[in-house]
This record gives sequence, structure tokens and C-alpha cells, in this order.
Amino acid sequence: MMQSASWMLGRLAVVAAFLVMWEVSVQLNWIDRFFFSSPTEIYRILQEWWRVGIILPNLGLTLSEAALGYLLGVTLGTMLGFVFAFMPRIATVFDPIMVVLNSFPRLTLAPLFIVWFGFGMTPKVVLVAAFIIFICFFNTYRGLREVDTELLDRARLWGASRWALTRHIYLPAAISWIITGLRASVGFALIGAVVGEYIGGDSGIGFLIMQGQHRLRMREVLAGLALLLVIAFFIDLALRRIEARSLRWQPAAARR
Repeated sequence: MMQSASWMLGRLAVVAAFLVMWEVSVQLNWIDRFFFSSPTEIYRILQEWWRVGIILPNLGLTLSEAALGYLLGVTLGTMLGFVFAFMPRIATVFDPIMVVLNSFPRLTLAPLFIVWFGFGMTPKVVLVAAFIIFICFFNTYRGLREVDTELLDRARLWGASRWALTRHIYLPAAISWIITGLRASVGFALIGAVVGEYIGGDSGIGFLIMQGQHRLRMREVLAGLALLLVIAFFIDLALRRIEARSLRWQPAAARR
């Protein structure tokens, strides 16, 4: 406990030192205020956005798009991972196709999704899912393939059902891989939502960032990015706690 607290303090010290150096560099004109703004200016922008009621509606929209796309991508990716792991023939046929699709740049799909689905939430949700589905698929598939075949054979000899194998052997073996995919997907969920709003939106954090860019107000661009960083940090912190709990459960389940 003490060690984790000391690590957290160390991280906070690094962030604080970076912000202080940034602020001092701007005040001493070592870097251009127009292009880089400063922490105090970004804080004032966030205060102004909060005062006029800009933050909550736009942040809520972006998080809703990211959350829906995240759930869709995680569900489909995890299900595909199980299908490929339990049905080797399907995996043999479609595994190269999934690899090729994964190499396709998903950002280029944003204009197509907006043309196909309009300018509402749907294209952003689909874009987020497109970012996430392959991460969850490959992590789940890889984790399930790491299962000890000798352990599986012994369980089958004792008459274990498919559900028992999945619950007591497959999931404990793959859970760390799955949660790693979940954590890696958080950033991509926010990216997908923001990119969708940036290209074809009239609200959301991505829209605020786009407005700041068009007006050449870098402090507004950086304020939007700062909001996303804070949100991503807290989401990742929650997923770390879930991962810690799951890994405490993993060894006991694996022994059964």
C-alpha cells in the first residue's frame, strides 16, 4: 500500500514539474504563447466553459458515443475471439482476413460512416467500435490459445462440460489478456468519438477542439485535450482496479 502511494506521488510530482516548467517557459517567452498557450490559460478556459455550461453537455455527448462504441466493439471483439478459439476451422479461414482488416486505417472510414449513417451519434459509435473490435478480438483470441492443452485434456477426462472448461480454465487463462485489451481500447474509444465529432459533428469535445483550431485559439484546443486526458486517466484507473481484482481471482480459478 505504501509502495503504491509512493509511486502515485512520484507520478504526480512528474506531472506537476512538467506543468511548472511549461508555465515558466511561457512567462519567460522561451516558447511562443500563441502556439503553446500555458497551464493557467487552459485552466481559465476550462473555468469559463464550466461557468457558461459548455463542458457537461459536450463531455456527456462524447463519453456517450465513446461508451456505446466501446461496449459494441468489446462485445463483438470478445465474441469473435471465443468463436475463433473454439472453432479452429473458422479461424483457419478467416484469421488472415482479420489480420488484413486490422491493418486498414480506420480513420479513413469516418467520412464514409458519416455519409452512410448521417451526422448523429450512429457514425461516431460505429467508428469507435471499428477502432476497438480488433484489439479485443486479437487479445481474447491470443489469451484463449495460451490455455494449457494438458490441463484441458485432464479436465475432459474427468467429464468437464464446455461451460465448465470455459469458466474454470479458459477464462482464468485469458482474463489478463482480455482486460489488457479493455484498457488499451479506452484511448481508442475516445479517439474514435473525437475524430467523428471533428469531421462531422456540431457538438462534443471534438467539435470544441475543431472550433478552437479554426479560430487559431490553441488554448481552446489544449483545453479540450486536457479534458480528454483527465477522463482517460480516471477510466484507466478504474480498469486497473478491475484488473487487480481479476488477477487475484485468476490463480485460484486456475488451480480448480
